[in-house]
Parts: sequence; structure tokens; C-alpha cells
Amino acid sequence: MQMLEKRLAAAGIPFEKNQITNFQKYYDLLLDWSQRTNLISTADQSRIVERHFLESVAVLPAIEINQGVKILDVGSGAGFPSIPICLLRPDINFFLVESKRMKVLFLRQVVEQLSLKNVSVFGERCESFADKEEYQRSFDFVFNRAVGKLEMVYAWVLPVMKPQSSFIAWKGGDVTSEINGFKVKYKNKKIELLTMDERLVEKEKNRSLVIVQ
Repeated sequence: MQMLEKRLAAAGIPFEKNQITNFQKYYDLLLDWSQRTNLISTADQSRIVERHFLESVAVLPAIEINQGVKILDVGSGAGFPSIPICLLRPDINFFLVESKRMKVLFLRQVVEQLSLKNVSVFGERCESFADKEEYQRSFDFVFNRAVGKLEMVYAWVLPVMKPQSSFIAWKGGDVTSEINGFKVKYKNKKIELLTMDERLVEKEKNRSLVIVQ
């Protein structure tokens, strides 16, 4: 947690001690559940803070996210990127969609044990969630980390996005061909590639945020 505190402070992201305590509880739950189910890879268990926590919150210095907005997290898995963000921003409303049963159970336990009043968990496929009439044009942001290609996931979530909303994907490596493929299909959309803030994520890791306005 010392590395987490140090890098958050360096990036100018405000936090309180009780929030760091919740990061520790989340960290412990991740390790505990990973002993029983395929929650995170064995390799990642030794780098949860760097690989998952810090990469998740790298969106905060990059994009202005106003109080009270609604964010849909597609394929939340073990809760990345939304759980680390919501621990720092309890003023944002998160809707986590995950189709795998054990991961849904894990997310619900995290929500319960950390008393996250601003997080709702849905155990279903993204396409099914996006078909629900009550969520049409409801979300200010859609987050997507490590789930499918840009153009495919964007097509799934378009029905639930507000007209002025943003789609943000967490990516690693060279995403040039993926972005070019997206531009071919969505010629009228503004798309931007931002390298993650090196105060949070080392530049050599080659991690970026793809933002579609």
C-alpha cells in the first residue's frame, strides 16, 4: 500500500487513510479468492497494486469525471477498472456487468464487505444488459478493460450510451491496427489514444487509454 499511496500522491490524486484501508481489504479478498477460483492470474498476484490498482485509476488524471455520473463497466472480471476508481471516488455511480458466475459472486462480496453504496453488480452478458429498455441512453461513460476489440464492444454498448458520453478502453501494447479498424467502421467518431500517466504507470509498460467521444 506504500507504493499505492506514493504514486497517488505524485499524480495529485487525493485520498484518505480509510480509502487506503479499503484498498488493503480489496487486495486481501483478491488473494483469498484467487486460491479457489481463476480470478486473477498467478503471475499477477504479486503485482496487484501496479498491474491492476494503478492502471485502473490512471483514468482519473486523464479525464474529468463529474460527481454523480453513471458509469457502465463491461466485463468487470475481478473489478478492474471500476472498483479501484470507486474506492477513490464514492461520488460516482458504477454498474458492473460480468457474465461469469464466480466473478459475480466475488464482486458482490467486495461490494458488501467494503460497503460500496455506489456500486451495482449484474450477472449477465453485456449484450443482454444493453438490450434492457430501462438502461437505454443512461450512461455518461462506458469502461472496458481487456474485453474484446474496440469496434465489437462499442457496438454492444451504443444503445446504453448518452449522446455526449465517452467510451474508454484500457489497452496494452500496439493498438494501431485496432484503432484503424474502428475508424473504418465509425468514421464520424472522435477517437484519442492517451499514454497512461507515468507517475502512476511506468512508461515502459506501454499501457494506454483509448477514448471515443
